[in-house]
Amino acid sequence: MSEPSSTAYICSDSFGIDDATTSVFDDANGSTKEPGACFVNLLQPLSQREKSKMIVGNHFITILFPGDRFEEMGPCSRTFFSDTGFTCWQLLEHIYTFYQENMSTSEIELAIHTDSRHADRLRSMYSTKEALEVKRIEFLGSRKSFQMLKHVPGKHFKNVCELLTRA
Repeated sequence: MSEPSSTAYICSDSFGIDDATTSVFDDANGSTKEPGACFVNLLQPLSQREKSKMIVGNHFITILFPGDRFEEMGPCSRTFFSDTGFTCWQLLEHIYTFYQENMSTSEIELAIHTDSRHADRLRSMYSTKEALEVKRIEFLGSRKSFQMLKHVPGKHFKNVCELLTRA
């Protein structure tokens, strides 16, 4: 999330690369691999086949993005549209772009009240009425790696996924 999508890698294991792709994105049934499994397995750059693999077949996907490391700010949602569904590469690009954007005024006002180490700097800048430009990625602390998209359970949430991060 902090590095461009072109540098993305995937966790693989002894079962092969197709299995590894499912460790990053959960399937339609909501099943996933063990969340910590990627930490002990091999890391490989995404192949062209993995980049172009269709992950979400629907036209819409809503991603719940964590706003900060300690989840004090709650998730921020954004809905994306694609005529053909979403490939792994497209989703990685959307995630990277989201975190490289500057926070909105309302996000900054919320962030000022967090325990983040950046909140003190924001409070002092905010009190002097300086123009604030803070990228969202700065509030994730060490949790700047994408772990997986997890489908939110519920019959009305079939296109809603929560972004899980890791250090």
